[in-house]
Amino acid sequence: MDHCINPIKNDLFPFIFVGCWNKTGARAGSAQAAVMQGLREAAKEAPLLFLGGDNIYPDKWKDASGIKHKAFPVSRLNNMVAFLPLNIDIYTAIGNHNINTPEIYAKEKELHDRGVWKLPADYYCINFNDDWKVIVINTNLYYSRKTGEQRIEQEKWLQNQVTDKYILIMHEPLISFKNKSYQVLHNRDGLLQILYDMPPRIILCADTHNYQETLVELSPNQYSNSWDGSDSKKVVQLVVGTGGATLDSIEQSAANSQSIQRIGDLRQEHGFVIIDKPIDSIPQYRWNKIEMPSNANSSILY
Repeated sequence: MDHCINPIKNDLFPFIFVGCWNKTGARAGSAQAAVMQGLREAAKEAPLLFLGGDNIYPDKWKDASGIKHKAFPVSRLNNMVAFLPLNIDIYTAIGNHNINTPEIYAKEKELHDRGVWKLPADYYCINFNDDWKVIVINTNLYYSRKTGEQRIEQEKWLQNQVTDKYILIMHEPLISFKNKSYQVLHNRDGLLQILYDMPPRIILCADTHNYQETLVELSPNQYSNSWDGSDSKKVVQLVVGTGGATLDSIEQSAANSQSIQRIGDLRQEHGFVIIDKPIDSIPQYRWNKIEMPSNANSSILY
C-alpha cells in the first residue's frame, strides 16, 4: 500500500506542530484550552497543523464492585473539537496510549471519519510543493518484539518513501530527556539505518511532556561497544509534548547527559512550534509559549 496522499493545500510552510493534549475535555481555564486558543490564532499565519499523538485519553473510574471502566463522553469529545482551529488541514500521528487501548484508536479514527483531522493509516506520507514530503510513522511498533513483522513492513515502506527533502514525524523521540535520565526508542536499529542513509531535514516528536531542541545521532552503530562516533550523522530533533498534558521535569543530571546534544533551551512550558520556510533546505522553527494561569507549572529548564 502506498499510504501517501496529496493535500488540498499544496504549500507546506509555515505549519504548526504540537503533541500530547491528553484530555478530551478542553475546559475553559485548562492548559489544553489555552494551547488550542493559541493554535487558533497561529493558524491565521500557518494554516496547517500536525499533531504528534496522545490527543485524547478516556475517562477512567471504578464502580461499586471495584470493576474498572473507560469511556469517552460525547460532550467532552465534542468540546475538544470545538476548540480546534477552524478551516485548516490537521494531520495526526498515533500516540503510545493507543497501545492496548483500542478505544482510543477507534475514537481517533472516528474523528478522521468526521473530518476533524486526518489519520489515513497508522503510517503515511503527504506530498507537498517543491518536492517536500512529510512522513508520519507509528512508533508503537518499536515497543515490543511482538510487533517485529509490522515494524519491518513499516520500515520497508519508509525506505521507499525517504527523499532528499522530507520531515519525519513520530510520537516517541529517538532519545529524550525526562526527570533524572534520558530514554531511547527501543528496537530502532532498522529505523536508524534508514535515517542514516537518507537523513530527514528535521524530526518532530512528542511523548515527553516538555520542549526540547537537540541534535541526535543517526548512526545505527551508536550503542555498540566499539563505536567511536566516526560515522556520525546528526539531525535536529524537536520534542514538543506540550499541548496541555502535565509537564515533565528534567533534572540537571539528565540535562548534562553526553548521549544527546542540546542546541537550545529545554523548556517546561506549554506551547507549540511553527516550522517556517527552509534556508538552504533546512526548515527554520519558532517556539511559541502559551501563558498559563498563575498556578500552572511552567519554566525554562537549565
